[in-house]
Amino acid sequence: MPELTDEWVKENTEWDDIDAMRDAILSQMRTMKIVEAQTSQRDAVLMALSELVSEEAAPEVLVNGETVSGSRNWVNASRSRNSTSRRF
Repeated sequence: MPELTDEWVKENTEWDDIDAMRDAILSQMRTMKIVEAQTSQRDAVLMALSELVSEEAAPEVLVNGETVSGSRNWVNASRSRNSTSRRF
């Protein structure tokens, strides 16, 4: 494994130096944590609401929309995590 230097970072990544790379990675990690927290809160609210509404009262189009939306969020989050891990 090569030594992590400013020169290596500039030649092999999109950043100019180690500090810029580290700052960008930390920023991306913070953003991912915020998105994960928001998704978790949203899921908790939906679970609480689902306990208040009988299955018969929930319109099928709403249930299907939430299913698709949740699937897309999961796929996007997975892609984001995978692209970050592939970069390094």
